[in-house]
Amino acid sequence: ELLRTLGNATCTSVGPASQRGADAYTYDCVVIGGGVLWLTALAQLRREGYRAVLCTESGLGEGQSLHSHGWFHAGYLPGDLAAAKMWKAESAKTEAFVASLGVDFLRPGCAYLAMPADNADSKIAQSAEIGVPMPPVPPGELPGSSGGPLAEASTSCFETREWLFDKHRFTVALAAQHHDAIITYASPISFERGPNGAVEAVVLSTNQRLATRSVAIAAGTGTR
Repeated sequence: ELLRTLGNATCTSVGPASQRGADAYTYDCVVIGGGVLWLTALAQLRREGYRAVLCTESGLGEGQSLHSHGWFHAGYLPGDLAAAKMWKAESAKTEAFVASLGVDFLRPGCAYLAMPADNADSKIAQSAEIGVPMPPVPPGELPGSSGGPLAEASTSCFETREWLFDKHRFTVALAAQHHDAIITYASPISFERGPNGAVEAVVLSTNQRLATRSVAIAAGTGTR
């Protein structure tokens, strides 16, 4: 409810590009998608001096970001091995970025993971490759577990004690810091292209036109 309230309160009205004088573009980048990945991208772009704005069809984090579970942790590994190695290598930068938002970065932090048993072997091999220990845990030994779905033979459980932080607090902190560059409940309905085919503007369902040099899209990547 806090996120929905925050999202509704931070809708931003964006004026036409002509208000920027001789500059034909209002933005250097329009970020489409309201999950934690693209909130982070928005924050990084703005920190580096780019004029960026984020638009999302719903409230912030209402897709996969805040519906799967409430934590980011070292065992939250991408399926691609190269990406997983980068995730591990960048953990110090992740910690510094999270700390700068005032969100507790727990090290060590304990997270338990449950996944389909047929994915377990590849996940164990991946974690060993990048040096993130993930010992298996019998479902009945999970803290607070009473069996249920975790007791099924088709489910494997693991433990990681590297680091973790709260996804909800992370999202709220980013939204509060960059509320003036977030447009919620606004879907892109068309892209205007220049003579060379490059996108030059994004038109939203709210009748706003965002003139931009580039577009980054990651909407619904976790859910659909």
